[in-house]
Amino acid sequence: MELKRIRERCLKFIQEISKEHYLAYSGQSDTINIEKVYDKYNDLSEPDLLKDLLKQKERLRNEEERKVRYLSMLIGELTESRKTVALSDKIGEKKASAKIFFNGEEVSYYQASAMIESISEREKRKELLDKINVITDETNDEVKNLWDISHELARYFDYDNYVDFWSKLKGVDYETLAEGMDWFISESESTYRELLSEMAIVELGLEIDKIEPYDTRYLFNMFRFRDQLPGDELIKVVETWTNEWGIDPTAYGNVTFDTETRKRKSPRAFCAPVRVPDEVYLVIMPRGGFSDYKSFLHELGHALHYGFANSKYPMEYLYLGDNAVTEAYAFTFDHMMVNPLWVKRYLSLKDPQLFTRYSITYSIFMLRRYGAKIRYELIFHRDGKDSDMRMTYSDLLRKSTLMKQNDVNYLQDIDANMYVASYLRAWILEAQLNMYLTENYDEDWFRNPKASNFMLDLFSMGQKYTADEIARQLGYKGLEVEYMWRRLINTLNDL
Repeated sequence: MELKRIRERCLKFIQEISKEHYLAYSGQSDTINIEKVYDKYNDLSEPDLLKDLLKQKERLRNEEERKVRYLSMLIGELTESRKTVALSDKIGEKKASAKIFFNGEEVSYYQASAMIESISEREKRKELLDKINVITDETNDEVKNLWDISHELARYFDYDNYVDFWSKLKGVDYETLAEGMDWFISESESTYRELLSEMAIVELGLEIDKIEPYDTRYLFNMFRFRDQLPGDELIKVVETWTNEWGIDPTAYGNVTFDTETRKRKSPRAFCAPVRVPDEVYLVIMPRGGFSDYKSFLHELGHALHYGFANSKYPMEYLYLGDNAVTEAYAFTFDHMMVNPLWVKRYLSLKDPQLFTRYSITYSIFMLRRYGAKIRYELIFHRDGKDSDMRMTYSDLLRKSTLMKQNDVNYLQDIDANMYVASYLRAWILEAQLNMYLTENYDEDWFRNPKASNFMLDLFSMGQKYTADEIARQLGYKGLEVEYMWRRLINTLNDL
């Protein structure tokens, strides 16, 4: 297939699949049939097509090589997804149709999962998680089969394992990244233990070793601040901030805020870039609380990145590329919740200092958790045996988070295409970008129009450049893990 034809087909596929996701998860469609869309574009998921693209990439240079490299990454994802989509849909349908009887009423599996973080009675949290775990465990055999298919695909392309396959396609050294996160976990150990212990005792009345898996999400939802972060104020807070900063939160009409209440609408905010930059949806059903505000800010970062992208760029730079870039911009927005100046200026909190301290604790928790996750996924994808992976998962994450783990998730808490690395690389770039903005536009850069112009310039480039390239453009040697820790510990010391 000619490159022009591949690009055209890929663009149509992305737009159709994004629209399908938007309609389903915004509650406007009763069903989501991903497999139907894959069937329509099954020519893009033929293994030989990926082989041909990789051969072409080796013969090209400069911009043409970059664009074919990004196309190859997408075709790799499609090839894997096409092999697993039927089983994935089956697993999803089984979970979606599962019902849980709790507190005298019937709730869905996904509703129950979202409810855990808001239940103040500890025994009730345990009861609900136990019921959720039964359903999760019932799908583990199928999830194992799904990963077996993915691993076999990597071997089909003559790679020793899944890690090597995606390392080659994405150009990411996963082992070096994991080693950097090993350093972060070690460096943050004593500070994290102190912060977590303080938070757990105050909010749960528990020592760290007494925290159970059903307590973790409730703890980090920061229930004491829920009423001070009302759902009906969320969009107003964002508009106040972005207007002062000099950024139109709708990207001059390119971003649509979908705030309508619908029965089947996802309770969590999400971004659907259907046609970049002209048709981007930010779907929100504001409920209030820390998690709600943070997830909305995160998706707003994605939406503005897509909404302000340069429409004259080729599709490879608008839709494809290194997803650590868009995740870094999303983290830049949601990490306003760990910026004490932003918190004090835009949120009406009784104790903004305690809120920021808790937000930092949560950030360190997430970084340590994902540091353990990438180490676990490297073991799992390289040579992990199902018989011992449950224990390996539990041990690694318990040591990093200092809390007991829900080991039933040992097969399900794994990101396809090694996306765990995209999140980690994004967190690193976000920390470096934050330091750059602070040094060049002062501590309150988030309301400096010069800083917003700089961000808009970054957004306009879509994902032409990788996260590593952007880090170097900002004056760094590349993605350097230590900046994540420096940013958090400096903020903590300044409180």
